[in-house]
Amino acid sequence: MIFFILPIVVVLLLYFIGNIFSLKFNLNAYEKPIYGLGLIIILTNYCYFNLDLTLQSCLILIYLLLSIGLLISFLDIRKNIKELLLILKSIFILQVLFTLLASFYGEQFYIFRGNAHDHFAYLTSGQMFNSYSLQEILTMVKETKILKDGPINAGYFGNNVYLGNSLHIFESRPSVQLMLGYLMSLEFLNPIKIGFIFKSITSCLILLSSITFFRSFTNNERLSLFISYGFIFSIFNFYNYEIDAYALILSTPFLFLILKYSFNLIKHTQNFNSNFYFMYILIWACYFIIYPNGAAILMVPIFTYILFNLFKHKI
Repeated sequence: MIFFILPIVVVLLLYFIGNIFSLKFNLNAYEKPIYGLGLIIILTNYCYFNLDLTLQSCLILIYLLLSIGLLISFLDIRKNIKELLLILKSIFILQVLFTLLASFYGEQFYIFRGNAHDHFAYLTSGQMFNSYSLQEILTMVKETKILKDGPINAGYFGNNVYLGNSLHIFESRPSVQLMLGYLMSLEFLNPIKIGFIFKSITSCLILLSSITFFRSFTNNERLSLFISYGFIFSIFNFYNYEIDAYALILSTPFLFLILKYSFNLIKHTQNFNSNFYFMYILIWACYFIIYPNGAAILMVPIFTYILFNLFKHKI
């Protein structure tokens, strides 16, 4: 049942944190969990890498954000209950399918089915972030460079052999590892299940963001949900899911919002909307922090599209 319940709980908690933005911005139900995740990612990266806080200390900040979000939710409880039910209804079938797959095929399926190398690289580095502060990691990196056997040295690390395979990638798109580190804090959760649960959470968020993207074209809730499920199980998304491209799938919810906002940019530029620009910049920042490779590529066609429309509409 942990495969079914935990991703749903995480999505709902992200919704409450994202509700903080509803005081200023007009977000729909599907966008709020994405903004909640974005806020956590930005604050965690800043606190961990700039303030040298541990993930346990960062968790206190997240609890504070969650408390604020819950208080805001109670201000309009009827609306928020309706939105929560809408989210649950949307992701329910997806979670049932993933839970059945994990339960039927077992550990061999959700551990080794995809790219085991990346899978364990992300998990071990997530455990590293969960266990050590930045300064402790930097100290270990410096010390291992002077060892004759190189960075992988079981004798040096004692029982923490995973450190030898993690230290050299701690700066490689660390947002995913930080989020996995939070999941590692759940002591009741078996670490070998975390990868599958993480992919279930991101799949739910991709589904929600794609619904709001397609709805801007269809103006039909059910049709947008149907198309979004089609995308979830499309070759593009499921290939990334299968090869355990964690950074890419974590960034995909933000990609859909970037595309949605980019198509509306001219309208909000003609009648300058500062709130819209703040949301647009925030989503771009989140996407870049999570997956800079993709952001560097995506910004070229989107900038070209925006520039073309600026000249077309003589703005």
